[in-house]
Amino acid sequence: MRENTATPQNVCDRLTKPEIERLIAACKSGGKVTQLAQQFGVSRETVANHLKRNGFKLTLRALDVEAVERARIFYERDGRSLANIGEEFGVEAATVHRALRRVGVQFRDTHGRLRQNSSMFQARQVPLSPCEAHAMQCSTVVASVVVTCCT
Repeated sequence: MRENTATPQNVCDRLTKPEIERLIAACKSGGKVTQLAQQFGVSRETVANHLKRNGFKLTLRALDVEAVERARIFYERDGRSLANIGEEFGVEAATVHRALRRVGVQFRDTHGRLRQNSSMFQARQVPLSPCEAHAMQCSTVVASVVVTCCT
């Protein structure tokens, strides 16, 4: 009989039991999923899966209306990057991008020029779903994953 020599698809994302224990300890100390993924050399999904299996609850961190307005000022007036603004608020750059897109901010290209020649790059108002409209009324806009411990 021929031996199966195929390598499991996610072998690089596997963590040993001691690594998982260190991951859990780091999370309890306030580590964020993205930071932990970088620290342990695995994907954010792998970190989230291990944490869920060990009793952690994934929740959403949202930017409130005031934070979105501050982010808009940082981006438009101060010229800060989405990543830099995200660090300021403790969220991902994509979270900041979605929040600013919702309020109609016109984005810059990689050279700092406003994107205006191509309709696919123009800032656009995305219609809000009923859930998003309700969230706006509750002073929340866009979310980024955050981990909290159930215990």
